[in-house]
Amino acid sequence: MTRSDGTSTVYRRGAQPQTRTSPEIAGPAILQNNELWRLEASAKDFDLVVGNPEALTVEETSNTFVLTYRSDSAGSSSLLSATLTLNKANLHATDQTLTLLRDGEPHAYRFIESGFERKATRSVAPDLLQPEPELLGLSERVKAGLDRKAVLADDPNQTTSSIAHPEAAASLELEIEVTYLLNRIKANLGEQVNLTRTTSGTLRVEALVETDSRKSEILHALGPVIKNPAVRVEVSTVAEAAKRQRERSQPSEAIVRDVEVRNNRIPADWELRSHFSRRLVGSEAIDEEIRRYANRAMNRSRQALLQASALKRLVRRFSPEEIRTLEPEARTKWLAMIREHAQPA
Repeated sequence: MTRSDGTSTVYRRGAQPQTRTSPEIAGPAILQNNELWRLEASAKDFDLVVGNPEALTVEETSNTFVLTYRSDSAGSSSLLSATLTLNKANLHATDQTLTLLRDGEPHAYRFIESGFERKATRSVAPDLLQPEPELLGLSERVKAGLDRKAVLADDPNQTTSSIAHPEAAASLELEIEVTYLLNRIKANLGEQVNLTRTTSGTLRVEALVETDSRKSEILHALGPVIKNPAVRVEVSTVAEAAKRQRERSQPSEAIVRDVEVRNNRIPADWELRSHFSRRLVGSEAIDEEIRRYANRAMNRSRQALLQASALKRLVRRFSPEEIRTLEPEARTKWLAMIREHAQPA
């Protein structure tokens, strides 16, 4: 199982899961540990294990490029040779062979792509790539939401309340809908509202708001999806969160600090004062006009920053491939949100 940062978890029968570093910094270790299956048949990973691009030769055919590497030295676990076949049209790798010297004998490993297909995320079962139960340690099995009785049988001391139950996976269309509902009430502009996916694919909405009325507004906005088993909603006010924190923690002494503000003038005070003094008389009137002007400028700047941040999250949340596979209604809502945040405030 490979994470977004490139690190991997290796599962073996009869052993606890082990963490592996990213292939980018562990190319030699992958060869040494005989974990070649961690490498993709790609130009990037081929370069990692070869480590010497100057030693490569390239053969061109009518529709392929064949990259070949041959080592002039050998250690106890050295790469003797390697070949990679790339489709000339798109440089997509279709065949890779690695020959390693182990215990004095050469061993060849060949990876051949027999088929290639892109599938929309929503069309793939969320548990398809999850490790089999027998490959998981107890803690991992609990996280995976496996059968409660089976886990308790393995460890009688495990409490029922800590067992994670299976959750439903949300489709891309449902994720767009939840994002759209939050966007309608501006819940994505500076508030502590987070939309994430659990490991099982469930959408989780967590919000921390100032008032009870805002809490009710968010819950009402999410009414169309709040009962969907693929959506989990947790909305709390600051007061509620503080109360829970006090109940969980021991009382502590308050720390009081004094802060002295030596100068409350804005950096552009001199320029603004010179400008407004041409039509206003008296320092109080000029000060008030400067305050109003500064507040308007700050509000517009903050709004522009929030709009840009919301736009960035929308664009990065879904890949181009996922957007292409969306149902028309969901794609229309996504584009509407993009246009809304792209327009000047």
